[in-house]
Amino acid sequence: MDKFLANQKEIQQRYLSSELVLATVENDFADELEMLLSSWGIRGKVLRYETIKPDYARSRLWNAACGREAIRQYTLSQTETNYLLWFDADMTYDASVIDILLNEIQGYDVVYSGYAPRDSAG
Repeated sequence: MDKFLANQKEIQQRYLSSELVLATVENDFADELEMLLSSWGIRGKVLRYETIKPDYARSRLWNAACGREAIRQYTLSQTETNYLLWFDADMTYDASVIDILLNEIQGYDVVYSGYAPRDSAG
């Protein structure tokens, strides 16, 4: 987590209007995340959400899906938000990731994944 937060701090130093938004179902963990953001001096928000899973759902992936939905809804509520970029907390990124993204998405409305599907030519 320290490597991820150090990387996010570096990214925010380049992009002063960026915000890191985290989501969790665990209230105690939310408090811990808020303290981590504060101690690293990272602009951000920790959202608390509830996992709403249909009766037929068997996968734990619903927790992640609900967390992402909470972040999407928060982002849509922010009138000054232009882009939403998902990060995985177990990875680090080039400090100029937003410039790279902006360069790569020209002409597209939606960009997803960073990898070509294995069964596709692109």
